[in-house]
Amino acid sequence: MNIHFKAMMNNAGDAGEFRGAPLQRGDGTAGGRTRIYNRFKMNILLILLMVIFTGSCSKPLLVGRVLPKVDYASQSFSTTANDAYVAVRKALYRAGYSVTSEDLKEGVLQTTWVPATSDSHYLPLFERRDFAPTGSYHQLEVQIVPEGEKVLVRVGSRMKSLAVNLKSSELEEQKILTYTADALRNEEPNVTNIGLNP
Repeated sequence: MNIHFKAMMNNAGDAGEFRGAPLQRGDGTAGGRTRIYNRFKMNILLILLMVIFTGSCSKPLLVGRVLPKVDYASQSFSTTANDAYVAVRKALYRAGYSVTSEDLKEGVLQTTWVPATSDSHYLPLFERRDFAPTGSYHQLEVQIVPEGEKVLVRVGSRMKSLAVNLKSSELEEQKILTYTADALRNEEPNVTNIGLNP
């Protein structure tokens, strides 16, 4: 092998290419060609990875889901189920909600999905409430349950979010119950010696 190397040096010296310079990688030897080939493969691999990651930026990696647990705020009213239904519709309209589905037989109304406001929902973090969850939506569900001479109105907030433990502050639910009570009041109050009769 030593003789072959000397013969190569002599031939190179005759051509005037390598006079006084030692052989280096990348000068046409097998080791130099392998190194260039490996660099070429790495560059192609990096370009392919960049194309894949850039193309996948427009595809969602996480998708929010509807949280299964719904907590209800409730209030009992001395009225009929029909009057309660009309009052709930007025309350939802006043609060800015649109009704998308209603089951009169079961007494259930559902609103459209709307973005969660800065105080309507929170995440319980380290024994405190972290309000203003971004990217979360909620839908109100109102149930009208007749109970003898009274009607129980239950309002719950169904949430859709990436966060799995998002909770309602019940601000929107209480607002609907308050607006329902306002709608059920007589336009002219009946004042007696024992107080206000609704």
